[in-house]
Amino acid sequence: MKIVAAAPPNFDEIAAAFPVVRDKAVFFAWGGTIYNPKGVTVPPAIVAHEEVHGARQLGAAQAGTARGEDAIRQWWHRYINEPSFRLLEEIPAHRAELTWWRRQPDMQKAVPGFRSKLAFYELAIAKKLAS
Repeated sequence: MKIVAAAPPNFDEIAAAFPVVRDKAVFFAWGGTIYNPKGVTVPPAIVAHEEVHGARQLGAAQAGTARGEDAIRQWWHRYINEPSFRLLEEIPAHRAELTWWRRQPDMQKAVPGFRSKLAFYELAIAKKLAS
């Protein structure tokens, strides 16, 4: 995916629903692009996460009556306004993020407060998914 240091086309709509995105480094998939409004480094696990969103957006564009940008806008509208849809979209994206972590070396090594690095990332991802 291409990474762009800019806000996505619908940033104002996203920020109206989720104001925290104005203050934190948050990334947004838009088809084959990851938008990075703060211009920070995008961690590889997050790239894996956003790739899932982008692929699902493009899949919706191919399957539905809307095409291209319109289909992506429709996906985002549902994501913003339908919590059940948002959860259904976040589950596979977080799964991809966790899969990326599982493939890294030394994930079974203990870290302070956790039996392993993997346990640390599992909890962090579970917290994000629950929020």
